[in-house]
Amino acid sequence: MKVDYTLIRRPRRRSLTITVSPENQVRVIAPGFLSQNKIEDFIHRKSPWILKQIEKNTRRPKPEHRHYETGEKFLFLGNELVLEIRESRSGGIESFEDKLIVHVPEKLKGEERRDHIAWRIEDWYRAAAVKIFRERVARYQDFLGPKPRAVRVKEFRSQWGSASRRGNLSFNWRLLLAPLEVLDYVVVHELTHLEHLNHSPRFWSRIEQILPDYKPRRQWLTAHGQFLWLRNILDSNPSFQKARFMLS
Repeated sequence: MKVDYTLIRRPRRRSLTITVSPENQVRVIAPGFLSQNKIEDFIHRKSPWILKQIEKNTRRPKPEHRHYETGEKFLFLGNELVLEIRESRSGGIESFEDKLIVHVPEKLKGEERRDHIAWRIEDWYRAAAVKIFRERVARYQDFLGPKPRAVRVKEFRSQWGSASRRGNLSFNWRLLLAPLEVLDYVVVHELTHLEHLNHSPRFWSRIEQILPDYKPRRQWLTAHGQFLWLRNILDSNPSFQKARFMLS
């Protein structure tokens, strides 16, 4: 099997890595000292794995194309919110029961109108993420030892959360699309890293003490994590995403 790929050489790298994007773009990252023949041999040996990833991509749902019109649905904590656009003199956004209501200035038309709605929705998700993650951290931190110095919300490319040695916790705001029990698993996972900066048996045992059913929550995230990106909010191109999302 001949594989078309992009080769990136890193002088300090000691190993070879292959990634396949959702658009079936194959990228090979190799040490600077490695010969082209050895790289080609590695790709040839890994071609069954590459083919398997490409086949998975063909079965994976395609990213939604957003029009940002009344009736479109957006995931929020595992449930669906139905978008409702209302004309008004000033912009704003609010949620009510199962609705996400965006107020759009009457003067906005076409792409400018669409961009305004998209920006409002993402801003709403990010603000909600800050509030919810801080609430969930506060809920679980009493069961664990060290308290975090700060709780931050970011958009990672290949992570759902992280814990720094300085005690700062960061979470991917797109987790708000997942069910609350999955979000809670990520919160407990990162809080536990403040006690154990590894994934040792003691680390997993500690998580199980807090969440005895953490395994199905973790499995849900492994199985559906990529789908949370395909249910994208801003209709952005997901081609830079890796096939696996990680917790550090």
